[in-house]
Amino acid sequence: MGAVSHESYIHDNHTLPEVLTHIEISRGTTVKPAVCDRGYRGKKKFGEIEIILPGTSLKRDNRYQRDKK
Repeated sequence: MGAVSHESYIHDNHTLPEVLTHIEISRGTTVKPAVCDRGYRGKKKFGEIEIILPGTSLKRDNRYQRDKK
């Protein structure tokens, strides 16, 4: 998990590279997949790092499918 603060509002797709760099520095290893929340809109891949977004729950989904998404 990584967090970076900014003085002004900057959209998630502009802050992701900085957050990934922060994670790599704090962990000492590179991030393979990155899991973002549904608010993230942008590239699905950043360099070698795959961006994973949760699916949207549908009304017809059962409990297991909603939890999995």
